[in-house]
Amino acid sequence: MGYKVYMAEVIHPDAVKKLSDFAEIVDNFDHIEELDGILLRAHHLNRDQISRAKKCKVIARHGVGMDILDVAACKEFGIPIVYTPGANTFSVAEFAFTMALCLMRNVYQTEYIQKTQGFKEMGPVSLRGNEMRGKVVGIVGASGRIGTTLAGMFKGAFGCQILGYAPHTPAERLAEKGIEKVETIPELISRSDVVSINCPLTDETRNLFNAEMFSYFKPSAILLNTARGAIVDENALYDALTTGKLRACGSDVFVDEATSFTNPLNKLDNFIGFPHVAANTQESMYNMAMWAVEGLIDVIEGREPKYLYKY
Repeated sequence: MGYKVYMAEVIHPDAVKKLSDFAEIVDNFDHIEELDGILLRAHHLNRDQISRAKKCKVIARHGVGMDILDVAACKEFGIPIVYTPGANTFSVAEFAFTMALCLMRNVYQTEYIQKTQGFKEMGPVSLRGNEMRGKVVGIVGASGRIGTTLAGMFKGAFGCQILGYAPHTPAERLAEKGIEKVETIPELISRSDVVSINCPLTDETRNLFNAEMFSYFKPSAILLNTARGAIVDENALYDALTTGKLRACGSDVFVDEATSFTNPLNKLDNFIGFPHVAANTQESMYNMAMWAVEGLIDVIEGREPKYLYKY
């Protein structure tokens, strides 16, 4: 066999079997200089580690977000990255769609009342929700796989009008997906009943949803985040939710996920938070694991991988 690959996280057992048949799997970086490949799901990889991985031929990303590794260092040291775009598209889109319905219909609060108080009256005003039908949905990152899939769900199921912010995508291409292109995020926010964040975390998008952005929301609007926590300024979000600037928010991600349980947002009735589980389906986890392993093996064996990340 001869190859050594780092993989220290839980991935689909079929992918583990495929990888273990190909290489020796190690779960530490004690001898990182001996590794032929590195597979990452959530663990971070910094520049120092990358610089010491002298033998590494490929880094495989179980997912699509590149915020867990130093991409510039990978480019500098000539290490290609394979990843799994599209593997979790439907799972994440479905989760965002589900959060929107739960918030629009006050499902979380209603279920809590049922468990703690039971039936008191027919259709209490305090729990009265809204139909999703005909609402305006704005998607930040509308040209990506998740964004376009989510747009199709809202449009197909409820006839929603879809607005999209995707600055590098022609309006005609978005129109083919039934999405109206808007030129600025404030315009998208001010027109939308539901705003969904589906863009990657970059230097440009970090704290994109700040206090100024929250001033553009309709007080009746809902915010969804299945991208990355750091795209939203959580202090500004808390202020918006507690001062009536924003009706509700559903988020699968936090700035600091390790301590998210203690986040003050969790104490708000108009916020529902989850521990980064939008992609956690049998189908998605199988696809991401198998595609990552297959890409890693392809590169090591000298073949062109299906999904090679472009620096």
